[in-house]
Amino acid sequence: MMTTAVAVIALLPVLSSSGKGADIMVPMAIPTFGGMIIQVMTVYVVPLFQSMWRESAVRNANRKAIKAFQNQRQDENI
Repeated sequence: MMTTAVAVIALLPVLSSSGKGADIMVPMAIPTFGGMIIQVMTVYVVPLFQSMWRESAVRNANRKAIKAFQNQRQDENI
């Protein structure tokens, strides 16, 4: 995380430059900057989606267990 933050901060002067060599450096810095930003988003987004997926699986398992328990109790009462 710190490495990515430093890389993004270090690329800001390159992206905003207009002096000598900027016509070569800016096109090289744009994909790197974008990749670092996507990497930072991935660090937060992937665990979020995984936790949502796992929570829904647990919730569905609990619903099935409750329905099975209720059906079992109804069968015992008959």
